[in-house]
Amino acid sequence: MLGVRRFGLSLSSRIVKRWFDLVGASVLLVAVAPLALLTALSIRLDSRGPVLFRQTRVGKDGRYFRMFKFRSMVEGAEEVKDAL
Repeated sequence: MLGVRRFGLSLSSRIVKRWFDLVGASVLLVAVAPLALLTALSIRLDSRGPVLFRQTRVGKDGRYFRMFKFRSMVEGAEEVKDAL
């Protein structure tokens, strides 16, 4: 992620930077989408449960946000860990 200082860029430079960020993110999203679909399919075929793991985390300035990632453990692993 590129940082921007408010006093460092003119309005036109900020517009160009925003355009560059959006186009770059869109291109990367399209490039990574097939790999993400294969990962989701592999998880779905390998085990029961949801493909995505959802968790609430604390971010900048103590603000909470919901994070999603591909599940890498079995469903209910937190409840089973004491039995290991």
